[in-house]
Amino acid sequence: ARGRRNGAPALTNGSSLKEVISASTDTAGSASRNTGGQNHNGNSGISWTSEELALLQDYRNTYRLDTPSAFKNPMGHAILGRGIGKYSPTMARKRAERRVPKDQLAMAVRKNFNALAVSEADVIVDLLYKVHSQG
Repeated sequence: ARGRRNGAPALTNGSSLKEVISASTDTAGSASRNTGGQNHNGNSGISWTSEELALLQDYRNTYRLDTPSAFKNPMGHAILGRGIGKYSPTMARKRAERRVPKDQLAMAVRKNFNALAVSEADVIVDLLYKVHSQG
């Protein structure tokens, strides 16, 4: 009963939550060292802020993200400022038609990408299909 607390059974495989957490941080640290420190945007390994705007826009359209489109020009927010005319009753724009900076669109894409679940069965079937169709 030495390894038990609060009536919980002792660990049979010798691992604990602390070991799992430390192992995951070790692998994340080694992954960021292997990529040269480029992994600033979560665990996906993709630097979404450095991707082209067209790719982010296509991802937003494909997955129907509830975020506005981004400016094509980085200084678009200064040129197309939010004047009083855009918020008047006759000129009010829908929220989906407003524009956001590229960084904000990249953050929305990153969050959606990281939240998507991967079905291993679908990946294996797709891989086998591609291997058989190419060979």
